[in-house]
Amino acid sequence: MKFVIIILSTVLGITVSGTTYSITTFTTPGNRYGYKNPDTDSPVHVSLEGQDDETEFLRLNNKNNQFSKGSTDSFVVESSVDVKRIQCAVFEIRGDDYWVLDKAIVSNEQGNVTLYNYDVTVLSTDQKEGRSSVRLCAQGRTLYTLTTVTSTRRHSGSDTFALTMKIEGKSGGVARTGLIDNKGKNDLERGATDTFYFDSLPLLNVKCVSITANKGGDDMWRFDRLTLRGGIKTVDFKVKDTRLSYDTSEGKRVVKFCV
Repeated sequence: MKFVIIILSTVLGITVSGTTYSITTFTTPGNRYGYKNPDTDSPVHVSLEGQDDETEFLRLNNKNNQFSKGSTDSFVVESSVDVKRIQCAVFEIRGDDYWVLDKAIVSNEQGNVTLYNYDVTVLSTDQKEGRSSVRLCAQGRTLYTLTTVTSTRRHSGSDTFALTMKIEGKSGGVARTGLIDNKGKNDLERGATDTFYFDSLPLLNVKCVSITANKGGDDMWRFDRLTLRGGIKTVDFKVKDTRLSYDTSEGKRVVKFCV
């Protein structure tokens, strides 16, 4: 029967429906990671992977001004391949106008996953600027919340460089996030308490947390407390007057705290 359908669709021009996937991309805001123009006009394609199969590369195009600075863009694509539960996505750019993706949410009938560009891979066909593709994979099904308390001292707040987080479990598991950032909010201000959410991470008995100041900016963030919820238990790190900065004359690029 399947063979007959394929012949009829070819001869008569009938389109046989496939599997529909929804993809939402989050482009890095301007001036993050030291890139003034993280948006792109280059074509972007994606291939979705499951446990036993993968789709062809599918064009992401909604005919709007997509992939602009700090934008959230939604796409619906269709493939003849049903990957079942989505595990990974390969994003490929086909032009030298570079793009900095923060994260993507991909869904089908089996559910949705959040995929983080935690290595801050820049996409471009120009090898001097980045790589033409990046493979992002789901890490788990757990939602974590990170609550930060910024110091009340002068010049403690920060908004000109990007932070990411690494979580280590007592049994050796690791989780890594995208930007520590709430879109549209001025986070990490002096004396502020901020909460950030990270989905699709592994369930860990948390041992250590590392915060990294990624490429770009000479700003410094000074903070007094980190609280992480979502693992097997809540972990509270009292880290009074810790200074973090990409500029090592202002603070450390990476800080790590363990229980």
